[in-house]
Amino acid sequence: MFASVQKQSRSVWRARGFAFTAALGLVAFAGFACAAAEQGDDPQDGQNLLAISTYLIQDSGNCVQSVRQGTNLGRLSCSRTPLINCALDRRIDLAGNTIVTATTQSRYRTAWARLVDTYPKCSAASAASFSLSAFRTSTSTQISNLKQSNFQVVADCDALNGQNGPALINRVEHDFVFSPRGVMAGQALNLSRVFVAGGGTGEDVSGTCFRELIDFAWEETVLNNIADGNRSTEKTCLYGSLSGGTQPCSTEQKAVAYPFDFSLPL
Repeated sequence: MFASVQKQSRSVWRARGFAFTAALGLVAFAGFACAAAEQGDDPQDGQNLLAISTYLIQDSGNCVQSVRQGTNLGRLSCSRTPLINCALDRRIDLAGNTIVTATTQSRYRTAWARLVDTYPKCSAASAASFSLSAFRTSTSTQISNLKQSNFQVVADCDALNGQNGPALINRVEHDFVFSPRGVMAGQALNLSRVFVAGGGTGEDVSGTCFRELIDFAWEETVLNNIADGNRSTEKTCLYGSLSGGTQPCSTEQKAVAYPFDFSLPL
């Protein structure tokens, strides 16, 4: 039992490590900003510097989530989601679905409606985006399930050294893929592929929408790579006595995985 307490304590300290380092950076930058103001500079400059520093810290890091999926099975995932969104939005429940706040859902739906106003041929992609489980608000059952979750922030998912599946998209790609425009473009691409595969005749309306939504060549490349399974939006692995040989966590991944008490019932 003492060993179990020690293990959980080590995990808690690891989880706090990145946040503590970020906090130290914020304190140091705050001191610099205040010193600048005391030397006769415009106080607004110091406030602006502090605001920029706070934003940069909140916008840093990668999000790690541990979810207890079964009696003796845990799922660990790491994505480029930054500190400010980790454990707030895009939370994954036991079924692997993503949950967002009502505010986030409303913001995305407003953005999709505006995109359709600009690109009328994106109406089908918009409807598909609206129906995505990835942008559902939480139910009481899901909130209860999230009690079997743990969130923490690490500097970089790549440092976890997991070899599970395709390469993880980078932060710039992540920000595009999970933006309202990126989400709708992804849905347009999926619809276009279904249309072409089914031997559709006439205009590939969703294909036209996809091309209209793309601003840079790399955006088209990353969405196609994700659709083809050559890139991933998160790294995942399994741990616990039932993880077996399917996507087992590496030593580095297990070191940040939350040590759920698998002896307790779900």
